[in-house]
Amino acid sequence: MSVKVTRSTPRLDKARALVAGINGSWRVEPECTEDSRNKLAWLARGGRDFMAPTPEMTRTAVRFVDAELSFEPGASPAKLMAAAAAGIKAEVLLRFTGQKGNLRPLTAQYLARKIARGLDRRIGIATRALVTDLANSPWRARR
Repeated sequence: MSVKVTRSTPRLDKARALVAGINGSWRVEPECTEDSRNKLAWLARGGRDFMAPTPEMTRTAVRFVDAELSFEPGASPAKLMAAAAAGIKAEVLLRFTGQKGNLRPLTAQYLARKIARGLDRRIGIATRALVTDLANSPWRARR
């Protein structure tokens, strides 16, 4: 008697294919204020790109899409893209609050100025206005 093992993961395969399509042809962006977009661009120019795609961001998006598929196996692509956007939002917010990722450190002079003003020492967080705006803004996937 032989045992036949079939390895099929249709939900996970669907999630990975969808997220793979995000890389290059799709962009996930927050619908935040102009001031927040300017701050994100300024941080990116200074070597602190919180929106830069990473393997961890992709894995988080796949987890969110997989969770959506577990609740609704026949979910539409739009709904799955919304789930991927929610995963990317969570990952970006963790970069701010947990200081995840490869961010260029603050200079000693700038850090001293932040401390003297009573501001948060973490990168990208001074008044928490940017993080709050990103957390409260809807995030959308666009082609």
